[in-house]
Amino acid sequence: MKKILIMLAMVAFTLMAYAQGKRPEPPTTDEMIEMATKELGLSEEQATEWKSIHEKYADDLKSRKTAKEAREKMDTELQATLTENQLETYLEKKKERGSRPARGPRE
Repeated sequence: MKKILIMLAMVAFTLMAYAQGKRPEPPTTDEMIEMATKELGLSEEQATEWKSIHEKYADDLKSRKTAKEAREKMDTELQATLTENQLETYLEKKKERGSRPARGPRE
């Protein structure tokens, strides 16, 4: 009887874990820059600047303690590289998405 109950419990836990599914991974830096290039029409120079800015803050974004501040600083630097039209589009897209970064397709 105990074996049957243990087996049922294991099946139940397995089903619950399976039902929760897997969280999608956040896009890579290159994927984010590719999306921004399409959405905002970034030039090659701007895309290069964006990549270096993302790399500059990469370590700080991994830590929960420093992520919020790093994201705000990074966002300010990214915005400084944009033209007026690009900035307007960027702010509209950001407002549509909320504060979360875009989730690009994974291949």
